[in-house]
Amino acid sequence: MSTISELNRTTEEKLDLAREKLKDLNERIFGSEKNREFTNNQRRRPIDMKRTLSSSSNSSIKDRLKFSDHEDEHPKIMSRVVSNKEASITKREQVIAMQSRQNDIGRNKRMFGSLLGTLQKFKKEENFLKSKEEKKALIEKKLEEQEQLEKIKLKEERDALIANRKKKQLEVKTLETKMDKLRDLQVWEENQKKSLNYIKTSTKPAIFWLPKVMNSKTTILQSKCSQEISEMIEERRKQVDEEIKEIESHVEKESESIDEHEADKKNNSHNDDDPSENGGHKIDSSERGVKRRQSYSPEVKKRVCSQVIVKPKE
Repeated sequence: MSTISELNRTTEEKLDLAREKLKDLNERIFGSEKNREFTNNQRRRPIDMKRTLSSSSNSSIKDRLKFSDHEDEHPKIMSRVVSNKEASITKREQVIAMQSRQNDIGRNKRMFGSLLGTLQKFKKEENFLKSKEEKKALIEKKLEEQEQLEKIKLKEERDALIANRKKKQLEVKTLETKMDKLRDLQVWEENQKKSLNYIKTSTKPAIFWLPKVMNSKTTILQSKCSQEISEMIEERRKQVDEEIKEIESHVEKESESIDEHEADKKNNSHNDDDPSENGGHKIDSSERGVKRRQSYSPEVKKRVCSQVIVKPKE
């Protein structure tokens, strides 16, 4: 077995390293929480597309109304009604009547063409507005999916950091306990080694003494006492070593339990998101009791909108 001072020094180095790692884990967990709060504060209200669409549709309707009013400003030509009772009609009057009917036909054609054009504009604008609504719905769906994925990813990362912190806390506690036991053992050994050159009495309580002049008998007694103390020190070392191994074994089991618990949480989370594991029904955020937010961070909006391209219908 190595000397107590060497074990103590090695354990102290491991303890310092474990404390540094634990401090780093705490800073990372605190940083992830601050980043999540900052992201939530940066979320903005999405643009009200309904208001934009309604204003554009109102302006286009006003333009069409102005166009219709402009069509009605053309000079009107009264149709001439020729009475059957007239006895005779001159050729000049017949030409005038025919020209009047032709003008009426031309005006009717122009009005009919204008009406068809207006209807086509109505239809085209309706398709365009419909495509915008579809695009908006698709973007909203993509944003919700992206936000849900980011939530799951952040939760998994934070759970992993917390699990590592628990394991590191157990390691620090184990090393501190080991150091305490080794220090106590070192102090006890130093006190016992002071009695190696003395003779121990068989009475209770024992008394350690040393004769002024050594002889063969006292030398044998001194050697016997020194051997007993050495055996007692060795027995105490074995006992402390077994206690340390027992503590390390217990900590190892606790660490495995933390890993199993983390794996079960991860599997349960994946099963909730998999429709095949829930009878073909996908559990969304509303069924988990999580309130969906209608505002998203600018980074998520930019990334999702760049992936969604909807062309207006002709």
